[in-house]
Amino acid sequence: MNTQGTSTGFFSPPDHAQDTASQSVDDAQGAVDGVGEEVKQEGVKLGEGILRGSNKVLFYVASRFDWQPLHRFSHLADVFVYVEPTATTQDITNALEAAFRTGATAVGDALKKAEAVGNPEARCSALVSDGLKLKEDDLYQLFDVNWISKPLVAARQRDGRYGFLLNLQRTVGGQPKTIWLIYLVGCPLNIYQKLFIEKKIALEMLIIGVPHRPYPENIPQPGGHILEEAFAEENDRLLNGWRQTFSWDGQFGQLIRAHSGPMPSLAAIASELGWPVNPARYNLPVGLDGLDALDMPYFMFTGISTLGHYQCPLVEPAHKPGQRHVTITRKHITPQSARSVEAIVVGPDTLRKFQGDRWPDNLLTILDAPILPEPAPEPGDDHLDLRNKPLRASLQAIEDICAAQGKTSVAVHLLPGFEDEVEDLLVWRQEAGQIKRIVFHVACNGHYFDYARAADVLD
Repeated sequence: MNTQGTSTGFFSPPDHAQDTASQSVDDAQGAVDGVGEEVKQEGVKLGEGILRGSNKVLFYVASRFDWQPLHRFSHLADVFVYVEPTATTQDITNALEAAFRTGATAVGDALKKAEAVGNPEARCSALVSDGLKLKEDDLYQLFDVNWISKPLVAARQRDGRYGFLLNLQRTVGGQPKTIWLIYLVGCPLNIYQKLFIEKKIALEMLIIGVPHRPYPENIPQPGGHILEEAFAEENDRLLNGWRQTFSWDGQFGQLIRAHSGPMPSLAAIASELGWPVNPARYNLPVGLDGLDALDMPYFMFTGISTLGHYQCPLVEPAHKPGQRHVTITRKHITPQSARSVEAIVVGPDTLRKFQGDRWPDNLLTILDAPILPEPAPEPGDDHLDLRNKPLRASLQAIEDICAAQGKTSVAVHLLPGFEDEVEDLLVWRQEAGQIKRIVFHVACNGHYFDYARAADVLD
């Protein structure tokens, strides 16, 4: 993707950091005038869908390059608005190349860039100008240079305002579906107000992380400790400013409370921001954590909670039997429940909680834990690491072990894979295989609700 040297307007890095607001707006209009009619129509169609509410939106503040929501929550949202005020153009280019052109996300080719006409900057410009019909003053406020230059985000070298629109293809159950990624570098407060409050767009999910500050490399010696201390002080200022802006009592929280429209249905908020949330709907055993596309650690989310008043959906099991029998339960695996199956997949905590002699005889125990150098972390007949693996790959790994041991029924201590993969379970349920009966002991209500329709029995 070429993100430099283009003439597509204010979404591209300006040649001079001192560009005026009027020049930015002129560039923005030029970007729209210069793109093809097909790109304009795409922006209009998507914008109208967002405004009507036929597209569900996830808004991610301080997203960095955490692509996991794209392959976890595509069943809840099909438009993902990422806002990262500290990213540079080169950061974004590297992240896109690493993730979507090589299939390097956790789901591989099941999440990839779709073919599209026009470059991402022009397509984003057409969306916000033609599709969402933002005025010239609105466009400038989204990328408010004065806000970007504040100490809150000035710690990163800025190289201009930037935004792009990608249509991605997420394949689940053998069926591809289109999801949209809108990536903006600008003011999250203004973007939220202009796009969601003033346009009355309801959010399905809100995620607020914390800004990322990579530690500077090659600090010269002597005097290195002075630079280290200066970096630490600067980072503290950045984080303190972020808390003041995005805490529940800060500007962002006040903005949401002052808005009479509906609250986002679901939220993952950095704990230090002090937002009031209901009990978690999703408990994520692996979290939205790890390293991003640039090998930079990003904020860990281990739960998705509801905001405000939220009703639990009514769920029903599958109406027709499949080749395999599936049970989904909120109960934990215990030695007593394990008597109904021939194999279990459990974590080390469960094995520690119940001593080995309490488990049924002839029960195949498969440990699900990071595979470390010998000795294994806990005794078990076999060892898997299902973290951050797609559902089908996890089920195949379990089935291979069961086939080698001649087992046909298994209980799994959590729902492997990702939240949006129920269609994969529906397909697997209709396929003949070694496993005839499987019990998923899911960790949260969200997994229970999402996967209920693939189950023969809900417990």
